[in-house]
Amino acid sequence: MNQPNRLSRRAATKCIVTSTAAAMLTQTKAFSDDPPSKAKSGKSQTGSSDHAKVTPRRLMTKKGICGKGTRCETTGAGWYYNWYWRPTPGQLDAEFVPMIKGKKDAIDRAFAHLETLKESHGVTHLLGFNEPDSESQGNTTVEKAVQLWPKLMDTGLRLGSPAVTDNRRGKDWFAAFMEQAAAKRFRIDFITVHRYPNIKGPQSVKQFFHSLQQIYQKYRLPIWVTEFSGLNFGSKDRKMTAATNLWFMKQTLPALNQLPYIERYAWYSGGAKDISHMYDRDHPDQLNQLGKFYRTV
Repeated sequence: MNQPNRLSRRAATKCIVTSTAAAMLTQTKAFSDDPPSKAKSGKSQTGSSDHAKVTPRRLMTKKGICGKGTRCETTGAGWYYNWYWRPTPGQLDAEFVPMIKGKKDAIDRAFAHLETLKESHGVTHLLGFNEPDSESQGNTTVEKAVQLWPKLMDTGLRLGSPAVTDNRRGKDWFAAFMEQAAAKRFRIDFITVHRYPNIKGPQSVKQFFHSLQQIYQKYRLPIWVTEFSGLNFGSKDRKMTAATNLWFMKQTLPALNQLPYIERYAWYSGGAKDISHMYDRDHPDQLNQLGKFYRTV
């Protein structure tokens, strides 16, 4: 995918979205005509010619999905990732985006496979470390990530930033990494973020979009929301449900599709017991209400 499609102010006002989503578009109007700037880097950006490798059969859309049991043809997603560099077997009609999850995956063998995937799967993008601030995920220090980053740049793939956990620890890790990356003039082509807001809060949708707007204001790069949904994380205070997630989808997806600096997004469907799951528990091959709405947007 190239730079996000720009919307004129006149066209944006005609978009049919929910009242909340329309308000979000209004708040970001000041940026709607500003193309995301290229990363400040000592190396050139991956150009549009690289994107031509993606086969025409693939649905070029912002909408993606994350998960090891990914079924893009069911959800209407045009791309997917599975937190790994190896594609999901049998998933051929959607764009695969590999990831170097963390220090355990950042090895020569993984990078060698990326070269093969450029030909076998038309891979053009690469996601950086997944929640490196978390011991149970990427588990990579800022110093180690900075040391490894040139290897990710050397792949020649269009490169996404590390995606940290949606909490203060993650934000601190990300700020420190981006500061060092800027000092070393590293190439970062787009910013990846995770968002798990308390969607029962009265200002949750507004805060969700405000946080994305702040990131764009600071870095002026396209944004991929590579994980987002409403999860309770064992908290007794949140008390979110599948119905709450459906409401959140309806409030956010239309605006995500219209905002020019949101380049891609992927709903976190999780496991069968998760309230953000998009498949019917009793009929795993069939979409539930969440999945059906996601497919139509």
